[in-house]
Amino acid sequence: MTADELRAAAAGGCAIELHGHLHEYVPGEPERNRANIEKCREKIEAAGLPRPTHYCYPSGAFDAQAPQVMRAAGVATATTCLPGLVRLDKPDTRYLLPRFLDGGDVSMIEFEAEMSGVLELLRRLTGRATH
Repeated sequence: MTADELRAAAAGGCAIELHGHLHEYVPGEPERNRANIEKCREKIEAAGLPRPTHYCYPSGAFDAQAPQVMRAAGVATATTCLPGLVRLDKPDTRYLLPRFLDGGDVSMIEFEAEMSGVLELLRRLTGRATH
């Protein structure tokens, strides 16, 4: 997005946050990933927008070093593409938040089952838990 498009989205109520300037998170390359996050942040701030502190892993890619990368980059929270409920009993939960990817192909009953936790329960019962 251009700076004008970013400002227009923000004026329309969108929070402009971090996704990486190059839209990548490369497992095993913590310094590269941190620099990519910082470059994204610089571009957002250069557009006159508030300092972003939330991150979404591009294409859901992350590794075991991700929480350390997020801390070093001053990120408050980061979301994965893994479905499920937030587990407070895990260390670094705020850097590995699950999310539900919805779209036009998701039925209302599937959406409601995910939001209510029913699908998470079924994943656990069948041994398909994601985290």
